[in-house]
Amino acid sequence: MAQLSRPVGLALLSAVSIAAFNNCSSPYVERKKDVSSLVDRADHAYDANLDQVAYMSCSGLPSRTFDMSAYFTFRAGAYRSGGLKLRDGYLAAIGKEFKLPDDQIELIATSPINSNSRLQLGIRSRANFQAVFTQGGTAEPNEDVANFFTPLGSYDLVETLYHAAAGSRLRYQRNGLPQGERFEGSLNQGDSAALAESVRAMLTGEGMLALTYSDPEISPTYAKSPADLHGGDAGRAVYGKGLVVSFRQPTPSQGTIHGQFPNYALREITELNLENRGDASDVRTWSCPVSMQFRIVRPGDNTGIPCNAEADPVALSPELQIVRRSLRVEDWYVDMANRCITPKKQGGADCYGSNIQSVQYNLPQACVPGAPTQDCVHWASICTRQ
Repeated sequence: MAQLSRPVGLALLSAVSIAAFNNCSSPYVERKKDVSSLVDRADHAYDANLDQVAYMSCSGLPSRTFDMSAYFTFRAGAYRSGGLKLRDGYLAAIGKEFKLPDDQIELIATSPINSNSRLQLGIRSRANFQAVFTQGGTAEPNEDVANFFTPLGSYDLVETLYHAAAGSRLRYQRNGLPQGERFEGSLNQGDSAALAESVRAMLTGEGMLALTYSDPEISPTYAKSPADLHGGDAGRAVYGKGLVVSFRQPTPSQGTIHGQFPNYALREITELNLENRGDASDVRTWSCPVSMQFRIVRPGDNTGIPCNAEADPVALSPELQIVRRSLRVEDWYVDMANRCITPKKQGGADCYGSNIQSVQYNLPQACVPGAPTQDCVHWASICTRQ
């Protein structure tokens, strides 16, 4: 075997030693940082949008006595383009201080402004965003306010949002139950004609349907605000979106409607950025077409009026797909041609209550809201974000 000369052997040993040293020290390995010093000052990370709102004018639904899958006053959710994501540019901003993904996720998950909160749906005042419309002075969960989707701030949720594809939004989260956590909340404020009218009056006047981030440590209805971080008036700016809702008389699929018929259908929705009213960069228009207005017909009554209670077709039209996001297939028959719906389930409280003897389905004729005879036919209507 050939022998290396001593000088060559020493030179080769030196080269190996240098290479080994370089491999141990380069490239520089980023070390995990302590985020605790900045966690209290971390900015709000979430961006949430609704993309569909449904309204029922029902006024015969006493508190907690009805099927809340089928009936509601408002049902708002994200089914197509809405949902939850991290704010655009947020990761780039915190990445200037924290390079490691684990550090960034920990910062979001443990920061007070981003943790221990729920998405909340409620009717709030446009003059004071912290003022919530209630039926009896205290906001009742699942009636006056709805906390929905998965709790915000868990490491698992933040990690999912962190690794989501650019531009995508989260609309569903597993929770061990078949239905999971939907990005959907419902308000139930229809136990009398007077209450239903007061809800419409509030929204027509100074109110709005608001999507906010609750902070239960302050109060069940407190909406997290930039004031929590920077000071200021928490009644004038909160994180979230507001929907200014107006109502109109329904437009029947055939014929006309009595001139004094109540405003039982959604007319228009105008979207607001509640954090900064002047920022319309992510504010969209909404559509409330008359084709998304449906009479609510009691079982049995549909034998005397044109309203079919039949199974859905095998292939759903785009319009019926929209309807089915708000009106579940297990709860309602939908007649798209005659624009009416009939409940599938029998028994229990329904849209008209137990004291209504007859409903005035003949729309050109006069009716009296909540009257035992000739009560006005109720409607469901749907608006979608464009």
